[in-house]
Amino acid sequence: MYTAVVTPVTVSFYWHQNPCEKMPTLEFDIFVDACFLADIVLTFFVGIYIEGRYVDDKAIVFSHYLWNGFLFDVCTSFPVSFMEASIIAQCEQGQSDLDISSSSLRMIRVMKPLRLIKLMRIIKVVKTLSIANAIGEMLRVPPRAVRLMKVLVGIALGVHTCSCIYWLCKTLSFSAEEVQQFLDEFDIGSDVKFQYISSFYFITTIFTTIGFGDIVPLNLSERIFGIVVMYIGSITYGILLA
Repeated sequence: MYTAVVTPVTVSFYWHQNPCEKMPTLEFDIFVDACFLADIVLTFFVGIYIEGRYVDDKAIVFSHYLWNGFLFDVCTSFPVSFMEASIIAQCEQGQSDLDISSSSLRMIRVMKPLRLIKLMRIIKVVKTLSIANAIGEMLRVPPRAVRLMKVLVGIALGVHTCSCIYWLCKTLSFSAEEVQQFLDEFDIGSDVKFQYISSFYFITTIFTTIGFGDIVPLNLSERIFGIVVMYIGSITYGILLA
């Protein structure tokens, strides 16, 4: 859940940040990266099912993982936070020659969204839903309330992800001066939390088909993304009604 919520924010709102500026979630990111790396190591020692038969022979398990999933896990578990911490340590020591590290770090940060693909692979949706149902039964929450909460969480995650992509689209398709003009026009401010709230508000108006019109797509890139979000919102509420 942490990766699904934080990764879109860090990629969309902090991709251009100076490497010497510390990410607000750096410490916990290091912990999460360590967990992803530990998962790779542990997988070499976990038994597997091959054609319905359980196998725990170390050689077979090692060979099977090495040829089926190891490269994918390495690519999607790259410890970006380790590199960020290393560069910050260099900055604190007064090293100013960080041009290569800066460009490399921005390229490596692009790999963060790959973790979402990894999550889709390692998280069993049915098991997650059954856990939510079990918690609801333990707390004696009505089943309808549990279903409603799962729907709301799903919609919130969808709006959250689209909000982050919208802001990334804006910063990539407009110059810094144009983005600042947009912030000044709507009195948003330069703080990330205000930018995120404004993006979340705009995407919510699309999802709910309200469309107040105070914030609108201003160029071709934003209009194309707006069309995509409209379809996503329509499908989401169509599934909800069904």
